[in-house]
Amino acid sequence: MSLFIDLKYIHMVSVKLDRFQDKGNYLFNFRCPICGDSERKKNKMRGYLYRKDNDMFYRCHNCDHGTTLGKFLERVDHLIYKEYVMEKFVKKDDKPEPKKEPNPEYAFDFKPDFDKPARLIDNLMDRLDTLHSEHEAIRYANSRLIPESQFHRLYYVDDIRTLSQLNTKYTEALNIKQPRLSLPFIDRDGQLTGMALRGMRGEKLRYINLKVKENDLQVFGMDEVNTNKEIYVVEGPIDSLFLDNAIACVGTAFGKVDKLGLTYFTMVFDNQPRNKEVCNLIHKQIKLGNKVCLWPDHVEEKDINDMILSGLTTGEIQSIINANTYQGLAAELEFTKWRKC
Repeated sequence: MSLFIDLKYIHMVSVKLDRFQDKGNYLFNFRCPICGDSERKKNKMRGYLYRKDNDMFYRCHNCDHGTTLGKFLERVDHLIYKEYVMEKFVKKDDKPEPKKEPNPEYAFDFKPDFDKPARLIDNLMDRLDTLHSEHEAIRYANSRLIPESQFHRLYYVDDIRTLSQLNTKYTEALNIKQPRLSLPFIDRDGQLTGMALRGMRGEKLRYINLKVKENDLQVFGMDEVNTNKEIYVVEGPIDSLFLDNAIACVGTAFGKVDKLGLTYFTMVFDNQPRNKEVCNLIHKQIKLGNKVCLWPDHVEEKDINDMILSGLTTGEIQSIINANTYQGLAAELEFTKWRKC
C-alpha cells in the first residue's frame, strides 16, 4: 500500500516536473527542480525518482541532491506534500501511525541503468534532432549532406573527456576538451557497445573509436537494420546513413562479419583498388564466399559520402552497388581486373 501511495503522488506532482517521463519499473526521469539542470541544454534530464525496497527516493545526477520522496514533494509542492503525509502516515481514525522513515542513505545508492543505451547516451550527449538549426553539429551534418531523417541516430558531445567514464582505459587518451559528432554502436539487444567520435573542425585525428564493451564487435546500425532483407556492410558509419538497410563495421569487425549472424548481406568496401590492405580484405571475403561490391572505373570517389557530395543520389549509388556485386568465381575474375595494388 505504501508504494501505491508513493506512485499516486508522483503522478500528481508530475505536471510540475519539466520533461517528466515514466521509464517503467518504478523509474521516473525529468529535469531537476532543485538545481534546474543545465540552463544551456534544455534537453538535459538528470533528476530521477526510483524505488528502493518499498519506498521511492529522489536523486539528481547533476547537483547530487538525494532525499526521500516526502522531502522531495515538500520542496516541489507543499500542498501535495501535506496530502501525502496525511494519506501515508495518518490512519483513517486520525490516530497517528508510527512513521517509518526510510533510510536516507538509500538516496545515494542509486545509479541509472547504464545498460540501457538511450538513457546513458542522453545523459552524456545531445541528440542532433534536439539541437537548433545553427548548432555546430547540425551545420557539420548538413555540410556532409547527411539526411535529416537520420539525425535521431547521431549525437553531439561538447567535451569528449566526459566519455572516459564509459571505459576508464580512455582517461589518458581523452585528455583534451574537444567537441565531436558521436555515432553510437548499439547491438540488437539495445546495449551500447561503443561509439565513433568524428572531428568537425579539421582535427588531424578524424575518428576516435571508443569501446564500451571490450569484447564486442564495433558495429554501427545493428539496432535499426532489418536482418530479413539484404544488408549493405560498409566501412564508415556516416557512409551507412546514405544506404537503405546498412551497417558499418569498424576496425577489426569488418573481418568478423560471420560472427554477426547475418543471412543476406553484401560487403561494400571503400573504392581503393590501389590500397593493399583493402584488396586483402576484399579477397578474404571472396574466398569466404561472400558477395562483394567492386566499384566500376567511372566511379572516382573513395567512399559513399564523397559520392553523395559529388552529386550522386542514394538511389544511384545503390544501383551501382547492385550492378557491380559479385560472388564466387565471378568475383575472383572481376577482382583480378579491379585491383591495382
